[in-house]
Amino acid sequence: MGQPAKTNVQRAITLVMSMVMCCSGVRLYAVQPIQPHPTSNTQSFQPRIVDIELGPHAELSGTVVNGRGQRQARVHVSILEANGQRRETTTDQDGAFEVAKMKTGETVINVHDVKVRWRLWKYETAPPQAHQKLLFVTRREVHRGQREFGTLIQSNKFLLAFILAGAIAIPIAITSQSDDPAQPAS
Repeated sequence: MGQPAKTNVQRAITLVMSMVMCCSGVRLYAVQPIQPHPTSNTQSFQPRIVDIELGPHAELSGTVVNGRGQRQARVHVSILEANGQRRETTTDQDGAFEVAKMKTGETVINVHDVKVRWRLWKYETAPPQAHQKLLFVTRREVHRGQREFGTLIQSNKFLLAFILAGAIAIPIAITSQSDDPAQPAS
């Protein structure tokens, strides 16, 4: 295949993919990878700690959801307090949980083997950015895009039409370019 034919095929592929992405609502973002924050002795990654304000009776309340925002019923929640005490609870049918008599300080909460560090504050002493309730998003069913590719094709008829049009047009463009007789050299 000559250079012009190859360029035409690349243009056709780029055009079809651009149309598919525009019509399907796909957005691409350029992001920088998370860089580890150096600590005094090590180069380990230090995750951001989220501040949570405990309730008036030192209760911690929260909700567990999956990557799609669906509340997770009857999920085991393990809490490791700053003093080393381990607390266990299970979410109710609405994905909510509450643990009474919590201690303030850094706490590690584990759901589905996902561990997150939180800083718990006494009632009415938390900084302004502190949250009143904990929202724990599990990693199960989390995808990098907005939706799974299979559901995207099933729900978007235009996307399916563009994919089919590309599947027909690209081979036609390739064969029509290869059928052209070679230009005589001058």
